[in-house]
Amino acid sequence: MVRLVIPISRPRGFFSEIASKPGEIRQLAVIELGDTGALEEIGFIDTSNLHPEFLSEVFLELEPDAVLANPLDENAVTLMLENGVVALAGNCKTLKDFIRAYLSGSLVPVVPWSDYDLERPSN
Repeated sequence: MVRLVIPISRPRGFFSEIASKPGEIRQLAVIELGDTGALEEIGFIDTSNLHPEFLSEVFLELEPDAVLANPLDENAVTLMLENGVVALAGNCKTLKDFIRAYLSGSLVPVVPWSDYDLERPSN
């Protein structure tokens, strides 16, 4: 089983809109997929009264295997990675888009050093 956590800005079930930045996050969608990719369970956790800096703690309490990292700040993504959570990036507008992208393998894992070219010599 795989547990995924996705930050939501506008709750509407499968058509919930994914947040584009930390201040927009109103809920966390928690999705559990079986070994075959079948949707086992879906739930929503209200975070509208929570300050964005505490969101990463809530993410970790949910014990996800992977999270959608697009709307999270750099510190939150780093915390996920340090705790063994896969941080994924992709262009998804709704929860339904995210599920499809995850199952098709089109989401990209975030690598903490991806912004730096470690191979390039400094002249």
